[in-house]
Amino acid sequence: AAVPRDGKGHRLAASDAGDRERRAGHTVVLTINHALQDIAERALGDAVRRLGATGGDIVVLDPQSGEVLALASRRQDVTSTAATALTEPYEPGSTLKPFVAARLLALHRAHADEVISTFGGKYTVQGRTINDVHHSDRLSLRDVIKWSSNVGIARFAERLSNAEEYELLRDAGFGTPTGIAYPIESSGRLFSPHLWSKQSPASLAIGYELMVTPLQLASAYAAFANGGELLAPSLVKEIRDADGTVRYRHERRVVRRMMPAPVAAQVRGMLMDVVEGGTATAGELARYDVAGKSGSARRTTNGKYVAGSYTSSFVGLFPADAPQFVILVKLDNSRDGFFGGKVAAPVFRTVLEGAIASRGTSLDLDKLRQSARASVPADTVPTTGRPHVAQLAAAPESLAVATRAAGSTDSGAVPYVVTLGAPRAAVRPSPATHAVPDVRGLQLRDAVRALHDAGFHVQIADGPVESTSPVAGTIIRTGTLIHLVRPR
Repeated sequence: AAVPRDGKGHRLAASDAGDRERRAGHTVVLTINHALQDIAERALGDAVRRLGATGGDIVVLDPQSGEVLALASRRQDVTSTAATALTEPYEPGSTLKPFVAARLLALHRAHADEVISTFGGKYTVQGRTINDVHHSDRLSLRDVIKWSSNVGIARFAERLSNAEEYELLRDAGFGTPTGIAYPIESSGRLFSPHLWSKQSPASLAIGYELMVTPLQLASAYAAFANGGELLAPSLVKEIRDADGTVRYRHERRVVRRMMPAPVAAQVRGMLMDVVEGGTATAGELARYDVAGKSGSARRTTNGKYVAGSYTSSFVGLFPADAPQFVILVKLDNSRDGFFGGKVAAPVFRTVLEGAIASRGTSLDLDKLRQSARASVPADTVPTTGRPHVAQLAAAPESLAVATRAAGSTDSGAVPYVVTLGAPRAAVRPSPATHAVPDVRGLQLRDAVRALHDAGFHVQIADGPVESTSPVAGTIIRTGTLIHLVRPR
């Protein structure tokens, strides 16, 4: 007979629980995509080790449904919860600036090309001096976002009352839990205006004096991707009874409209400028447009800012014209600098390259084909529901859609014949990690060249199936030896 005991082994009072008939429990299906989760965990683990960071988080979100597709967290402190992306808020820094711009545009208090004085990158307000990294005398609102001007966004934010600035932050979901199915989710922190100092409006505009979780920020950025709606994020896709009856199925739920759809599209264009020529060019891909914003913020310990302690972050939308992913990368205390565009954006690109190079990452390939840049030849992007190999030699920093997820053993794919263009005169250096490209269907010389251009060494071996080891989509360090197996 079953005997109930406490944690120290002491026998508890008898109950009739052991006499009850056991029943099969429910089956819970998560929204997590296994391929994306593996890619995110590998990319985060490598970045934390390589940069000497004390921790980090990655969130991948479907901006159209609110489903969380990947959630990776890592901390040096082994007592930290496994889901710090939901439980540990931080000051977001410059990643907050696009929300201020969006509200000003929605209220017709500013327009994207309006130019204001930024005083050479130094501005004193209420006794506090605000500085810019990129010094300019005059900037448009568009360029304020592109170059992440603290002075510019603080000056533009002066057109909002305290109540209006507070409302825009609450409308973005900051200061309240998202309601995701996790028992200890943090609500972050956003003080009411009556607790603000005279410096608070400017501080909030540049991403200080409030704290957000990575999930909250990713969910807010989803509004730029889906036309302006804040969606309730979800971790649970379905709950089923033992007999297969569906008891719960996730449905898209709109919390509120954050901004008009034209404003969301306009801000998304500004975020494209950030990646194409602004502070986060390290997140750029050659085949597709990417939109995003970097952020760097000082970190606190026991309520005080610590010298040399920073959070570096980047939030990206992919592809920019019709986003299927919102990807947030946050790293703490990198020893190799602290600017989000230099530290976090390359990790974003690594995750994205892995997602594009892997089968099973929930990308809609037909829509992705439509998002490819017009300059890309038609035979280098997917033309059907099946994946297609891109011009890897022409763009080693940008992998195209491949045909196998990491760990896959599929061997029945039809080979594709692709004509590779000439390499560019100047090629961007490969990142420290890279996804293994899929080279099935290429001639041997072209396959070797594609692997070399991705930063790998190649050893050719005979085998029954055309493949690589590690398989396509696996994120590994550049310089690793790849075994290219060709049929005898």
